[in-house]
Amino acid sequence: MFCFQCEQTAKGTGCTGACGVCGKQCDTADFQDELTGAMAALARVCREKGAPEGVFDLFKEGLFVTVTNVNFDNDSIRREAAKVREQTEKLAPGTKDYDMKRLWSADEDIRSLKSLILFGLRGMAAYAYHAKMLGYSDEKVDRFFAEGLAAVADESTAAASVDEVDQSDISSKPASAVRIKLGLQLRAPHFFERTSF
Repeated sequence: MFCFQCEQTAKGTGCTGACGVCGKQCDTADFQDELTGAMAALARVCREKGAPEGVFDLFKEGLFVTVTNVNFDNDSIRREAAKVREQTEKLAPGTKDYDMKRLWSADEDIRSLKSLILFGLRGMAAYAYHAKMLGYSDEKVDRFFAEGLAAVADESTAAASVDEVDQSDISSKPASAVRIKLGLQLRAPHFFERTSF
């Protein structure tokens, strides 16, 4: 088990071993990683082939389920992963899940940046999931879930580094876009403006 997505992590670095400080068992953490890997694979397929109707709801539900102490029911996590894999199989038969161990063992700068995106997506999904229950949704937010998940699994970023950030964007234009070589442009006030999905 490796989990470091909440403020309760053991020694402030991450929970390992049989269970987390929050009580999450190591098999639950593994199933959450499998669900995340399945969603990342589906997001990459959607990037290439387009996103069919209903796929954004799968991302919202799956991301919300993987927020650290939302759901410790292994069977329901597996059911979520099965729904995601079924959709992936329809779009691109034979597609394998993204192996989250690749993220957890990546260069620390890449791991940190991608984790920030992933944990941010999970937090956003909690709000988006509840908004959906109240009858609200936003297409830009939904598309951002797909784009963010695809970026987390984008292996072309494995060789990227923080040194590749355009330092002039940071120092001279703090409110403007700062390009981090993860396939995303984070902008204020709009997070995402891409129409490829």
